[in-house]
Amino acid sequence: MDDAQLRDISVGGFSLSACSRSLQPGEKLALLADTLLPGMELSCEVLRVMPGGNVSCRFVALRPEQAEALATLVGGQAMARLTA
Repeated sequence: MDDAQLRDISVGGFSLSACSRSLQPGEKLALLADTLLPGMELSCEVLRVMPGGNVSCRFVALRPEQAEALATLVGGQAMARLTA
């Protein structure tokens, strides 16, 4: 598991900064954002890796309850963990 700063999240995806792991576009991950969605693991794929360590990802194959939980979130930042 690797820590990263969750910068932005929406029903479609999210962006990270200060990621402690080197990621590549197309890499499959799981997002564990315990302070936002306790106990929920969301499948995702890396879309872009930008200079400075910022990363953009999209969610893949979300279950209806996961999409609903994401839709209820209000802005803010949280710590997230990535698993491969």
